[in-house]
Amino acid sequence: MAKLVPEVPKSGPASERMMFERLGRELPDDWIVLHSLELTHHPHKMWGETDILVISTKGVFVIEVKGGSLSCNNGEWKIAKLSGEEIYTSEESPWGQAGTAAAGIRKKLYDDERFRGCLVGWGVVLPYETITIESEEIVQEVLWDRRHRHENLNIYIGRIARYWHERHNETREYEPRSLNKNNIAEIRQLLRPD
Repeated sequence: MAKLVPEVPKSGPASERMMFERLGRELPDDWIVLHSLELTHHPHKMWGETDILVISTKGVFVIEVKGGSLSCNNGEWKIAKLSGEEIYTSEESPWGQAGTAAAGIRKKLYDDERFRGCLVGWGVVLPYETITIESEEIVQEVLWDRRHRHENLNIYIGRIARYWHERHNETREYEPRSLNKNNIAEIRQLLRPD
């Protein structure tokens, strides 16, 4: 069972809490999962937030969770409750949200010599939606949707890790730095210290 920080989320949508608790149950003991990590150095916003952050021996991964329905029309993404009531619209997709949050995390980690070059990636979780569309904005390889609801989340994190490892090797001239159990604890202290 992975260490959850906090052990019980204080707030947030039910879909985030459900995924956070499942990650805690299904990931290895020495991994750490953070809920609702606030980002003071978001690359595009004055203030940002990750729904879930997984710190693992495979890398550090931002998980963006959308618990209702999702649609896109003319470049505008609509997020709605399962009842159909619109929550908000955005020009930024869940993939874009996760990607910019991961960029902020990457910068923070790479500013510290101990973690420069480690693998940082992201994924999108849509537990009540099925998205099969292929497009430049939708990365199917990092998507966990209703089709995957019976898949162990350790398999999903492995899938994300493989995808971002391949992308890292395509875009950089070095292998990502490996993380060990001590690094996981150190990253947790850097991002959300006690």
